[in-house]
Amino acid sequence: MHSLVKTAQIPRFGSRIVGGDQLRDQTSETVPMPFQAILDEVDQLHSVSTRLEGLAGQNAPMTEALMTIAGSVRNTATLLAVLVASRTPKPI
Repeated sequence: MHSLVKTAQIPRFGSRIVGGDQLRDQTSETVPMPFQAILDEVDQLHSVSTRLEGLAGQNAPMTEALMTIAGSVRNTATLLAVLVASRTPKPI
């Protein structure tokens, strides 16, 4: 399972820093399609969290609430990624 975590979970989180397409190509080869769909949703949740943080900076009266929600969304994305990493069959 450790090799799966290195190829599927960690690069996807790092896709914000490195080119996402390159990393997506790497993970799609190692993660079965149903799990890849969940990882795609993880990316979407990370995007939502980032947008909420941006809105928090623009709406002073709502900053604390929006940051709390953004953190919750990010935590949910992380839990989904861990679920995929723990349930994805090991490559033979």
